[in-house]
Amino acid sequence: MISSNGWKRASILIQPHSGATQVDAVLASGKSAVVIADLGRVKALKARCPDAVTILIDVSPAILRQRLIARGTNTPEEIAERLANAQVPAEDYDHVVRNEGSVDAALSAIRRIIDGKRDPAG
Repeated sequence: MISSNGWKRASILIQPHSGATQVDAVLASGKSAVVIADLGRVKALKARCPDAVTILIDVSPAILRQRLIARGTNTPEEIAERLANAQVPAEDYDHVVRNEGSVDAALSAIRRIIDGKRDPAG
């Protein structure tokens, strides 16, 4: 159960590389699954679950670079690799949320998308 500020839903968070079997089991139980998928895997997800609602949480390369440098945990080479890997076609996703401001603003945008897709009976 995810609960925050009155926002509740029976969901299970599934991390990357958990496998399709876990997603299938959650969906078969009648619950919603929130999947954190690797960039570039959204087409495979949509092929397996055509009703999936996909959200790309995107940030400009300049802001991503600033954040990675500020963390101080990546080498310049790792930062370059992260920036290169972050370039994915937004048109593959149903929704795009820009994560260039506060975490709260991005989370609010994601909540509005999910709440708009939620079954009124659920």
